[in-house]
Amino acid sequence: MSLSSTAREVRLIALGRFRMETPAGPVDRLPTRKATALLAQLALDPRPHQRDALQLEYWPDRPPAQARVSLRQALSMIRRVLPDPRLLISDEREVELQGVQTDVAEFQRLSQKAVGAPESDRAAVLEQALAMYSKPLPGWTEPWVDDLRGELAADAIDLSIQLAGLLASTDRSAALHWVGKALEIDPEDEEALALQRELRDAPVGALRVRRRPWPAMEREMAASGAEELERRIQACFYVDRDQAIELLSSNVDGLSSLGYRRVLPLYRQATVLTTRDSEHFGRLNGTLGHIYHRLGAYRHSTEILRDVVEWSRGRGDTQTEAQALIALGLMGLEQGHISPSHPTIGRLWEINQRAPKESTGAYVYTIEGAHRWHGGEVEKGWQFVREAVRRASGEGLDRMARWNFANMSIVSWERGAIEAMQEFRVMGEQAAAIYGDRYLSYAFAYIVGAELLAQGRFEESVEQLRPLVGDPRRDFSRLHILLNEALGLAAASAGQVELAIEALARAYVRRRTMGHLPTVTERRQLRRAYSVLEDRVGTGELDRMLDLAIEACELQRRNSASA
Repeated sequence: MSLSSTAREVRLIALGRFRMETPAGPVDRLPTRKATALLAQLALDPRPHQRDALQLEYWPDRPPAQARVSLRQALSMIRRVLPDPRLLISDEREVELQGVQTDVAEFQRLSQKAVGAPESDRAAVLEQALAMYSKPLPGWTEPWVDDLRGELAADAIDLSIQLAGLLASTDRSAALHWVGKALEIDPEDEEALALQRELRDAPVGALRVRRRPWPAMEREMAASGAEELERRIQACFYVDRDQAIELLSSNVDGLSSLGYRRVLPLYRQATVLTTRDSEHFGRLNGTLGHIYHRLGAYRHSTEILRDVVEWSRGRGDTQTEAQALIALGLMGLEQGHISPSHPTIGRLWEINQRAPKESTGAYVYTIEGAHRWHGGEVEKGWQFVREAVRRASGEGLDRMARWNFANMSIVSWERGAIEAMQEFRVMGEQAAAIYGDRYLSYAFAYIVGAELLAQGRFEESVEQLRPLVGDPRRDFSRLHILLNEALGLAAASAGQVELAIEALARAYVRRRTMGHLPTVTERRQLRRAYSVLEDRVGTGELDRMLDLAIEACELQRRNSASA
């Protein structure tokens, strides 16, 4: 029997309770929890996974030699439940599970099919896709499961709102049902809430659902901001698709202010309608990949951006290729897929040498330096990072050069290189003062607290970080998340339990609201904070206190938004 026919006999179920269907019967779990989770991860994310990254993700507290043995044992358990061990491919560096069918992939195929389906058939395809959806792997706590849930939830919310929009004018009750399904997934989705209010309040015959055709195309619409542009593009999809695609391709920056979730359906629809021979293919798909990246849908983003890279190479479009490779490199850093041999690095370097003006050279040096630094080539990493700062400096330290100081201060902290951290901090503080950069000055106020935390000076770190929570410069969202997480760890270590829980709850709510996912290093810091708190108050009490704190933070955020 061929390998491909064997693979078709294996199906992994993840939407709801975990199950793997094989010719020998269903498998509900493997001998260990981590082996079960690893099997699910390899099946649901079918690509080569670096052994080092898997060891760090599943056995972060074990010495490297022990982690290697544990991974080898888990892979042996996986092979024993497969009908053909050849489905699991592994060598000294990478592991890959090939060809296993999954319900997640089937849901995603139906979701994509619904985007491009004719309007007469779209409702049926949408219902078929939504009938499959369920929260993936309830009760699982692995970080990659959170990524998967965010990715699929974004699709399910989008499909539910599309279906509600299609039904709004003919069956208001059914439309409200599907809006309710979207709000079950995310009770605070702004688009679903607005549509629900409209469905409830608008008189019969007066509904103007945002995703239905807009009537006024006889006259030219005035460009009065992003919302007007959005309405114009929506109308064009029904009467002039080429114009809609051109408007989306040329107005990426203007539309981004509306929020990634809101513009996602427009770019999904445009990419389905755009052929590979179109000049807009790279721009539209690159933007869609960027949107999925920001929503935490890393797998979607990676697949799309790799396709953009291939398309760009075929056309000789080095600028689009470099931008896609840079995005892939940044995602690698965020996910912990860190290696001096990361697939983006060599090609970025080659583009940078051939066409430095098109490749955003300082970013190339930053990405390669960070990968080499984290991957163990510390000295080589330093050379690249310093060159990134030099190249970005240009005439008088532009904003990117200044932010490199902050980024590398944090990288140095994560590596435990306190002297390097202090060197970058001093240069960055000077640049912030010279250029009056309020965000950068806030960043370095945070980094001073992180520096104290790394030195074990927990009370001093709390004193430095705590005032920054209410600082008027705090409107830089991801930095504010990192600040609260550092404050949580410092306060927990200093024995200030209530302050630690309050800070960690703030970070959690903001992460969920903004769609920012923690990197591997950040996850390790969070585990440290929660471990210290568990030792102090016990697991049950910690869960109770965190739930109350998160509820209070969410209520405060909703009240602030309504005010």
